[in-house]
Amino acid sequence: QKGLYMNERYQNLKAKECQALLSPEGRQIFAQRKIDVEPVFG
Repeated sequence: QKGLYMNERYQNLKAKECQALLSPEGRQIFAQRKIDVEPVFG
């Protein structure tokens, strides 16, 4: 049988990172990363 295992530490870190991204400083940093580094060749 297969089972579902949840890692509580991973879930806590994921929630903490989500809160950091939603902060004003996190939004500013994330907005800078949305820019394409290099256009697609073709």
